[in-house]
Amino acid sequence: METQDNNKARNRDTRNLSELLEIDFNAVKEGSPSGTSQTESTPADGAVSETDSAAGSDSYMESFFEEDDMGLAASSGTGSGSGMSAAFESAKTEAIKREDSEKITAAAAEEEPAQKAARKRPALRFTRTKGKTVVSKAYDHDVPEQGRTLKIILGILVWTKDILLALLIAWLVITFIAQNCTVEGTSMQPTLMDQNRVLINKFIYRFTEPQRGDIIVFKWLNPDTNKEEFLIKRVIGLPGDTIELLNGNVYVNEAVYDESAYLDVRTIKTGDMDGEIVVPDGEYFVMGDNRGNSKDSRYKVVGTVKRSQIVGKAAFRIWPLKDFKFIT
Repeated sequence: METQDNNKARNRDTRNLSELLEIDFNAVKEGSPSGTSQTESTPADGAVSETDSAAGSDSYMESFFEEDDMGLAASSGTGSGSGMSAAFESAKTEAIKREDSEKITAAAAEEEPAQKAARKRPALRFTRTKGKTVVSKAYDHDVPEQGRTLKIILGILVWTKDILLALLIAWLVITFIAQNCTVEGTSMQPTLMDQNRVLINKFIYRFTEPQRGDIIVFKWLNPDTNKEEFLIKRVIGLPGDTIELLNGNVYVNEAVYDESAYLDVRTIKTGDMDGEIVVPDGEYFVMGDNRGNSKDSRYKVVGTVKRSQIVGKAAFRIWPLKDFKFIT
């Protein structure tokens, strides 16, 4: 039984192979160049010679067996090298070249816009976050063309607003609150030295009047240069007080004025002052702490200081830092 089954399987395989060879042979024969050659050499009576038939069969068998059923080259070394294997290899090579060329073209097309975008000039991006303006670098391709000009204008407006606001605050502070100034000269020694920087309290006299002993800064028109200058002196007499200098002492309302807290020298009578002076209403009598070298109310060129001339009270010495202190 086993022998019969093996014989049947062998006969079936032989029949299938013969059918396959017959079909393939006919297809190749109809399209092959050898077929054309046979047709041209066919005798007039239509018979095919044995020589041509044999040549055609050999040519077909060589081209057919140059590749096996798996698409691999035949192991036999007798092939001519111009069969189906060479054609398949040539077509495969052309397909690979064409695919590589398409990939390169696509990559170049994708890279070109990125390179153009990278070459675009940087712009400024203005971002408003929690009341603060943040400026960062942006590129033209990040901002739509139609909105770029508007964003620049809005950014400029934001900056302009912030600058104007800062200037307004600075003006308000300098005008109504505080201002720093530099002492020039020695008229206030030893309390204030030349080139000391002091901070002036400008709003205190909006709530109260200058007091005796305050160091004030006031405007003064210099007759020699006809320019307005700022002087810094100490208030000695208030409106209505009687001031007199006698025996190196300052008398206020006929009593010796005690200045020992800040002065250790005697006050000499100098300038244009003659006898006692009654301070007019709304004005103040001032002198420098360096009584021997100070141009103050003892001179008619300075005289008593009007309330409207007073800028503010010297509150702190801020420079040099080692001498930082509250001024009294």
